[in-house]
Amino acid sequence: MIPTAALDLLKFDTEDAEETAARGDARAGYDLLAAGLRRAEAARDAGFAWGEELTHRYQEMIERYAERHGLSGSRASELRGDR
Repeated sequence: MIPTAALDLLKFDTEDAEETAARGDARAGYDLLAAGLRRAEAARDAGFAWGEELTHRYQEMIERYAERHGLSGSRASELRGDR
């Protein structure tokens, strides 16, 4: 189970990214979510059982965000690890 604090941070990151996009800087919002993804990956790589699920949730949020704000393509693929 993902700790409540980690889920709260995911929610905050998502809201912050959307607010940033609404102010006209969708790339900066994307970068906020990307930083969250890196934290989730670090938790996964450190062996936390919930790290994989949190990583997956951030990846999903990033893909949705990228599609909503016209950032689909190489940046989203890069964060997913596509080559």
